[in-house]
Amino acid sequence: MNAPAHVLVAEDNPALLGVIALTLRNTGFEVTATHSGSDAWEYLRKNGVDLVLADYNMPGMTGGSLCEAMRHDPRHQDTPIIVLTAFSAELQHDHEFESFGVSAVIRKPFSPRDVIAQVRQILRPNRQPATIPAAATSDVPSSPNSD
Repeated sequence: MNAPAHVLVAEDNPALLGVIALTLRNTGFEVTATHSGSDAWEYLRKNGVDLVLADYNMPGMTGGSLCEAMRHDPRHQDTPIIVLTAFSAELQHDHEFESFGVSAVIRKPFSPRDVIAQVRQILRPNRQPATIPAAATSDVPSSPNSD
């Protein structure tokens, strides 16, 4: 039996973070919940995940900055990213989403079912769980945008 897919969630709204994390866990995913982009990046510097679900507009290190840091790190450059955003933010930042290689954008407000559907679509059953070699974790550069 395969290990459950590991999803890292970065959302600064505690209530929304709780709903997303609970929904993913109840659907069978392993979830790491963080309250900021910088906390998510710190986690990624030491760990592998199968997918990142990040709010675009967070204080400090934004979801966009997190995506950029991931795409410049060879260990995470291919990790799928789903961005959560308000409709107006999506219209303003479409070009950024494309340049970050974002797998999907989910507009707020959304149904938890929308999140599950997107995560399942991106993480096909034949995927291999993400791992980070221990030797590679000691020299990860910090993101220039981290707090």
